[in-house]
Amino acid sequence: RVDVEVEDIALRFFDYELKNAGHIRMSVNRQVLQVDALRLVGEGTELDLAGSVDLPKQALALTANGAANLAVLQGFTPEVRSSGRAEVAARLTGTVEAPVVSGTALLSDGRLRHFGVPHALEALNGIITFTATGVQLDGLSGRLAGAPVRFAGRLGLTGYTLSEYDVSASGTDMRLRFPEG
Repeated sequence: RVDVEVEDIALRFFDYELKNAGHIRMSVNRQVLQVDALRLVGEGTELDLAGSVDLPKQALALTANGAANLAVLQGFTPEVRSSGRAEVAARLTGTVEAPVVSGTALLSDGRLRHFGVPHALEALNGIITFTATGVQLDGLSGRLAGAPVRFAGRLGLTGYTLSEYDVSASGTDMRLRFPEG
């Protein structure tokens, strides 16, 4: 058995910096990593992580609770800029190669801007639900091209990658810009 206590750590997740708040306490016993206390903080983020990882099987049993800055999404999709906040209550199971995420995220004043689209999604608010097969968007609303928009449907996930899209957006009185031609 190995017990570890870390006083200070600084992490860089793509362009996003995180550090610990309080001591990090972990242990390894019979090839199982146990995370007892891990609180990460950064701009707009206060996230508590706990649980275990079976190292030989790479099996995950982790929980994440707290608030996360949506800017972290930029690390997964570099062609997107994002901001806002999400109150997260999630569980990560499965394996490192095939993770399964379940839980919810309550978005507050989110913003997503894809470089290939002339309009940003703004004022994103509502609950998104993580399931074993993807992300449910029912109950999410925002603004697009100066008008309110409501979303429904799901985004399919395979591992860490978006694999299918079944999303509808409903809005009126939008001022959409289109390229000439």
